[in-house]
Amino acid sequence: MAALWMLIIGIIYGSSVLYVAAPYIGQLEQAQNQLNRRDIYDLGVEVERQLLEVTKSSVPQNLTQILQYNNDMRFFGSQHYFSNGSETYGGALFLYRNYTDSQGFSGTELVLVGKGDHPNENLTDMRSRLEDASANACGDTAFAEGGSWCLSSGESWLRVGATDYFPVMLSGESARLKSTITKFYRRYSGDGKFTDLADGSVVNLAAQSGYLGTEDNCSGVYLFDGVIPLTCMDMFNSWGGNIILQVENSNSVVLVNETSIIRNGQNVVLAEEAKLE
Repeated sequence: MAALWMLIIGIIYGSSVLYVAAPYIGQLEQAQNQLNRRDIYDLGVEVERQLLEVTKSSVPQNLTQILQYNNDMRFFGSQHYFSNGSETYGGALFLYRNYTDSQGFSGTELVLVGKGDHPNENLTDMRSRLEDASANACGDTAFAEGGSWCLSSGESWLRVGATDYFPVMLSGESARLKSTITKFYRRYSGDGKFTDLADGSVVNLAAQSGYLGTEDNCSGVYLFDGVIPLTCMDMFNSWGGNIILQVENSNSVVLVNETSIIRNGQNVVLAEEAKLE
């Protein structure tokens, strides 16, 4: 009988401990989820920075690529997870795809999804669920199919799509050409010509200015035709491509910038003309 009473008391005591501890366990889980969300946000900010400052046209595919350019990132959530070669960090699963948006721009997209919202779901099942068309709250296509895609408000997730930034990048490249073409106008106002080159000539600004290296190693100022001062920003685009000069005739020259941005299956090409009527 004594043993029975001890068993009953033990059950009551254990139940009481769980009852008292339950709110604290809930608070701990909530705090952990908040830390995981912070990790997701910080990762998203870093992905955006690398897209704009490093790769210029694509998002990193996984944590290894992200940390390649920032080994000082701090994480506040859970430990590393590995599943079938797929990697998560801070409780975030990485989904990566190539896609074409509604404007015809082709690019890459990275989605970070918090693991903490489904603590009892293993990573393999989580990935299968997210990649299925039924997870798409913005359409009826699976993630890998490249259509419009989002998760429900009940998920902790963040999306960084490269094509979202392409219009801003192209605007910057257009501004580059406008800035450079003004130097040819200034040259014309000084000695009555845009260039010493013959009509129909096509040259890249760097080589014609005496610089034969790459954009990565470029520094200083070079003289086009020995007259027009050009910087590395004048001679190369954001992807290291050469800016080309086409001489139409003595009254017209065109700067051409072939970017690495793809739209409707073709590289976007920008041009800026200096022309006197």
